[in-house]
Order: sequence, then structure tokens, then C-alpha cells
Amino acid sequence: AYALGRLGAGAATPRVLSRLLEFIQDAKADVRARAADALGSLGAAAATPQVISRLLELIQDANADVRATAAYALGRLGAGAATPQVISRLLESSQDANDNVRATAAYALASLGAGAATPRVLSRLLELIQDANADGVRMGAACALGSLGAGAATPQVISRLLELIQDANSGVRESAAYALGSLGAGAATPQVLSRLVELSQDANSGVRLIAADALGRLGAGAATPQVLSRLLELIQDANAGVRVIAADALGRLGAGAATPQVISRLVELSQDADDDVRGSAAYALESLGTGAAAPTIIRRMTSLIGNGDVVVASNLAWSLGRARDRLSSEQADTLIAFWARQLDSEKYLMIGGEHRQLASAGYIQLGQLAGAASKSKPPDNQSKKRGPIKKPRS
Repeated sequence: AYALGRLGAGAATPRVLSRLLEFIQDAKADVRARAADALGSLGAAAATPQVISRLLELIQDANADVRATAAYALGRLGAGAATPQVISRLLESSQDANDNVRATAAYALASLGAGAATPRVLSRLLELIQDANADGVRMGAACALGSLGAGAATPQVISRLLELIQDANSGVRESAAYALGSLGAGAATPQVLSRLVELSQDANSGVRLIAADALGRLGAGAATPQVLSRLLELIQDANAGVRVIAADALGRLGAGAATPQVISRLVELSQDADDDVRGSAAYALESLGTGAAAPTIIRRMTSLIGNGDVVVASNLAWSLGRARDRLSSEQADTLIAFWARQLDSEKYLMIGGEHRQLASAGYIQLGQLAGAASKSKPPDNQSKKRGPIKKPRS
């Protein structure tokens, strides 16, 4: 059963589904659980009426692990399983005596997609995030609310999640922050931003990381002076993972974050001792562009192109290429030389927000740089001053 589930959606043939449905009725609880897990692993292709019906029976199994696995499997079937009957049964499971079953039912409800964001589901999830007896249940309910996205961004949900980011359990605080970031622009209120900034100062590095990520995922509405100031502090955090996410968050905040100070600090961060931090800083710079960069920063970026780190160099070069009208001829020559060296490279990297072959990026940039040069050069017939026109002798 386990092996069949690992084969993916392509294995969801009538014969395979039929065999797994037989395993679901096995006398051994672990076999039933593995069969349910395998059906869930097959995804939307397995969301047939017969499969859904059997899984609904299984979430009433005498064995708690089987019930939890069946609930999880229903969630993995996706929107095709978001029927009123499934939602109703998962809501019942969210009141199970077993903590793991309640938490898994919450995850499953969210996994069914926007169709599950009903008032009844939201109401139950709000009850579950107050489950004082089980940290896992509060975590699961918070993540579930976040997974429902903008449809769950009601004042009541936001208010409860703001309470939850003060929970004594660090995992619960992380889940609440993750959920707030997942609710979208509608959750980027002054109160939410302020609380997430506070949470980004948590003693636990995992909590700081999730808070920074949440700020970035709230988008342009989070590009306030308070948020930018805090993220600039976080890119100096002792934990490399926090520095990575803080840089990424700055890049996701858009034009409002493209201040001279942010650009300058990201340029310096692109020389961090950690590979991932350097890459994240370079990607953020590319996202924000160099429109706000002072001439001194452009000179600094140009000087770093030959530093040996091809991920950093290519993204710095790409960013500078977008500001080619602000480059001196010497700086443009540096870019041309860099991209010319990449024309034989078969490497694929994230450049300019896309997964590109380095050689392909080189040809694109060289073409654009050549075009900019030709525009700036006056036509030949205007490049020399004409002398006075003399009358022909009669």
C-alpha cells in the first residue's frame, strides 16, 4: 500500500484504487492506516465517490492513528473532496478526544481549499486555537486558518491570531505568525505589523524567522518605516537562517522598500560569509532594482561583480543591467565583460526572478546593453560639426 501511494497521481488507476480500498478494510490497524495514507498520496486523481466514502467510514475507526490518517488523506484529495458531507465529518473529527485527530482534522479542513472557508469551519477553527490542553491542536488550527488565505482574513480571525502570537509555546507563536502572513494584504493592519515586529524580537530564532517571513508575505502594505527598520536589524541577526529570510522579506515588499538605505545594506549583505545569505541578498536586490541606489552604491555593486560567487555576481549584474542608463561607460564595460564570460556556461540559476541558463541571461543582457549603447551614440551624420557652406564660384 505504501509503495503504491508513492507512485503519484499517475498510479491512481481503477485497479490500484480498488486494491487500496481492500487494504482499508484489513484487520490490522497499521495496514488500514497505510492504505489511507497511500490514497491521500495519490491526490486529486483519487477523489472518487467510492474512495471518499470509504475514508469517511475510516475517520470513525476505533484506532486513533487510523482516524488521524484518514482525516489527513481526505485533506490531501483537495477541492474535489470538499463536499458538505466531508466538511461536516471533519468538523466532527475536530472534536475527537484524541489531540492528534483534532489537529489533523483542522489541517485537513484547510487543505480542501477555499470551498472549505465557510462560516461554520472558521468558527470551529477559532474554537480550536483556544484549546488550552493541546499545543499541537492550537498549532494545527492556526496553520489551517492561514492556509485558507484571504477568505479567512476576518477581523475576528485576525484578532484571535494576534492573541495567539503571545502563546507560551514557541511552536504556537510560529504557527500564528505564519497564519497572519498567509492571510494576504487584508491582514497588513498597523496592529498586525506592530505585533509581528515585536515577535521578530523573540528569543527563539525560529520565531524571529517566521515573523520576518510573515512580514514579507504581507506584501507592499507592510513596507512601513517600522517594518523596514526592523528587517534591516534582522539582516544582521546572529542566525544565518534569520538573515536569509529577512533579506527575502525586504525583496518581497516591493518598491516601497527600495530605499537608498535598504539597497546599501543588501549590497553589503551580498558579501556575507554564508552562501545562502549572499544569495538571498542578491535576489532581494534584483527584486527591488537599483532605482534608489546612489552612484556610490552602483560603483560598489559593479566592483563586486568579479567576486567569484556566480549567484551573487549574476544577480548584481542583472540588477545593474536594468539601470543601464545610469551606468558610466566603464561600468557598462564591466557588465559586458562579465556576461561575455558566461556565454559558454550551461549552469542554471535564479536570475531576474526566473530559473535561467547563465548563457541565456548573458545573451539577453548583452543585447540590451548593446541597444542602450546605440541609442546613446549620435548618428554618424550628426557626430561631426559641419563647416560653413561655401557658395560655388561663378
